[in-house]
Amino acid sequence: MNSQALKIISIIAVVTLLSFWFWVAAEPWVHSETKFRDSSLWILPAIILVVLAASTAVAYMLLPQKRLKMLLAGLIAVTYVVVFGFGYPQILALFVILILHVLAIRDIHLESRERLKIHPGFIIRRGIAAIMIPLYIALSFAYFASPSIHENVRTQQTAPTFKQAVQNYVIEQAYDQIMRQLAPYRAYFPPVLAFGLFLVLWGLGFVFHRVAAWLGMLIFWLLRKANFVAIQEMDVKAESMVL
Repeated sequence: MNSQALKIISIIAVVTLLSFWFWVAAEPWVHSETKFRDSSLWILPAIILVVLAASTAVAYMLLPQKRLKMLLAGLIAVTYVVVFGFGYPQILALFVILILHVLAIRDIHLESRERLKIHPGFIIRRGIAAIMIPLYIALSFAYFASPSIHENVRTQQTAPTFKQAVQNYVIEQAYDQIMRQLAPYRAYFPPVLAFGLFLVLWGLGFVFHRVAAWLGMLIFWLLRKANFVAIQEMDVKAESMVL
């Protein structure tokens, strides 16, 4: 086995393991009723999410063939289904990951080809959103399929995290009154709450995406220092239009 093959296997293996670790770490947070109130549940998944996104962007930048990049995207999607199950929301999330990661692969490839000088930061930033957004969607679908959210609807308990945070008696009474008015529509709460979770994650994306891009640049720099990857100059032919 030659050096390039070993590097390819290493890249795919590391990103796949990071993906599996992320979904396993995120599962307790997805099924929790406290969500963002309990920092012990979300800090580790948030850190792994950023590392996973940065590593995936670097992998899509370095893997030499499109089929290898698609293989990696498929492994990220498969590890999600392995952890969260094979229900229809998870299968749908699997296809969302694949489709949007195809866009990320395309964007990273185009950014790499369009530049005369390789700039890892620009390349990673071009595709980082398409890498991370399907992960937010997958977490939201897992939340929608979570038994806890349907149990809350069945027992007429909604948004426990918010209610526990409300200390003022008057506001709490108003909250209870609103929940009584919304009681006939509780069957529609799971998709609404899942969409709300996606919006929260998407809103936090302006932080996650930037940190992941910076980390991706650091990873690429470390790989160059370790002689894992090199940049070489090439003679490039360019097209021009003439009359």
